[in-house]
Amino acid sequence: MKTPSQYTIFATAFLGLTLAGCSSNTDELDTTEIIESPEIEETLTAEDPDQSSMEGTTSTGSADLPQAKGIVDTGQNQCYSAQNAISCPANDAAFYGQDAQFHGLAPSYTDNGDGTITDNNTGLMWQQSPDLDGSGIINASDKRSYDQALAEADEFNLAGYSDWRLPNIKELYSLIQFNGTDPSGYEGDDTSGLTPFIDTRYFDFAYGDTSSGERIIDAQYATTNLYVDNTGNDGGRTLFGVNFADGRIKGYGLSLFGQDKTFFVMYVRGQSYGENDFVDNGDQTVSD
Repeated sequence: MKTPSQYTIFATAFLGLTLAGCSSNTDELDTTEIIESPEIEETLTAEDPDQSSMEGTTSTGSADLPQAKGIVDTGQNQCYSAQNAISCPANDAAFYGQDAQFHGLAPSYTDNGDGTITDNNTGLMWQQSPDLDGSGIINASDKRSYDQALAEADEFNLAGYSDWRLPNIKELYSLIQFNGTDPSGYEGDDTSGLTPFIDTRYFDFAYGDTSSGERIIDAQYATTNLYVDNTGNDGGRTLFGVNFADGRIKGYGLSLFGQDKTFFVMYVRGQSYGENDFVDNGDQTVSD
């Protein structure tokens, strides 16, 4: 099983840039020690005194949500050479300037106790569980095609809110935690020893539904972002998705073996997060 080392060095930079490509899967084994992420700032679940008055009603708007504070830290605290884990290098030394040497906002979530989670850094409210059919079990029946995920957002109602939407890639990627283990190449079906790339103290998660013929790593989540060209194996559309089972962001064709590919879905509400505001400084540098 791989550790997140090769995926996180430039993760913070990714969130500040426009999307340019995708990663690929391999089945090579990596025995590098798993990296522990910094402690997550925890907030207590609070009862909403107005919750009872919201029953049977719906709300829209983001006045109830915190203001976005900036880019969330990846949790990476290990430096690397081109081959191995190393002590973080000094200024001007080879390999200086890695993700682990820059500390951002520690992840901070509030469990609202109503099936939603608020991200106190991005100001976004999330659906806590991808269990869309409400069965209490997260499995293949909860997955949706891209078009279904977009359409069902218009009718989705949770915790008295009706302004839910499918997240963009930067919003979904902001939830990733780089202390997970990549199960690529794992031959078993027991996931109890695996760690997903999302904080399961707050968010419900399940690996791929092997009882329905899926692989353990089939925990891809849909976003609104499509490639600008058709790049699928069949020439069809491709979306940028996040896989919280293996820690990857990559492109997924919207069709698979002649059928619509389906994805887990976690709807979000609040002001869009991760939009760039580039400024040319006139000195061959650009500020965001």
